[in-house]
Amino acid sequence: MKHYPVVIIGAGTSGLTAACLLEKYKIPYLLVEQSEQLVAEPRPVLIHKHTLQIYERLGISQEAITSGHIYHKMGLYINGKRTNDFSFSEILPFDEPFDFILSINKDDNDNLLNLRCLGKYGKTLWHTKVVGFHDNGDEIIATLKIDNDKTETITCNYLLAADGAKSKVRDSLGISFSGDMSDDIFIMA
Repeated sequence: MKHYPVVIIGAGTSGLTAACLLEKYKIPYLLVEQSEQLVAEPRPVLIHKHTLQIYERLGISQEAITSGHIYHKMGLYINGKRTNDFSFSEILPFDEPFDFILSINKDDNDNLLNLRCLGKYGKTLWHTKVVGFHDNGDEIIATLKIDNDKTETITCNYLLAADGAKSKVRDSLGISFSGDMSDDIFIMA
């Protein structure tokens, strides 16, 4: 049975960022993603100060900023009518050098993390999902399904569920999703 100190489920923005941080600190990990490659989602993500500070430690903050758009303020429209204007510095505690919100295409952001950060300390298994796990007190035993046919059992010290709002891992642990899903349309211009 192969052992990894950390197993990350999900190669979205959160999973990739976690993998990049583990890579930076030379901590071996396994990144597991059920898709065959990074999922193409041509939509913007908003990145705030704390994420940019992490990106700065990873050495990719300037590249992310160059790839995105900086916003210092925002106008709020409801039913096509402008109802409010506000500056991010009025509602969020900003300080230099990241006193703005960065909007970047999710594909560009994830590709930046994938290409610039992942390296020799981690391994990525594409088209693989965790189909079960058990914490025996000393370690976590996880069962992987690879390419929809091969099953492999591994062990790890930590299992990080970065598999999105519909996380099967979180559900199996009885941890609810405390965020809110919205069908509203947001436009950044």
